[in-house]
Amino acid sequence: KAVEELGELAVELSRWLLNDGAHDDHLLSHIKEELADVLCYSILLADRCGLDMDEIIRDKMKKNAEKYPIESAYGNKEKYTELKKGNR
Repeated sequence: KAVEELGELAVELSRWLLNDGAHDDHLLSHIKEELADVLCYSILLADRCGLDMDEIIRDKMKKNAEKYPIESAYGNKEKYTELKKGNR
């Protein structure tokens, strides 16, 4: 079921992005619902695995900060492997 919810969220996000993020209330309502489903499943999975959500989010943000330093990544859509090559 969690995979289905992720797929539904991806479809809604794609529609939103294709509409340039237009504030379509109907579309935003769908995104809210799908995002809530994905978040609920994520929380349940973390709980079942005995993981602390705050801790795993902080750890991921730390890793991202190392992979994407502000001075080279800000305003740049390149993957971290390309940033290291100096492609700015």
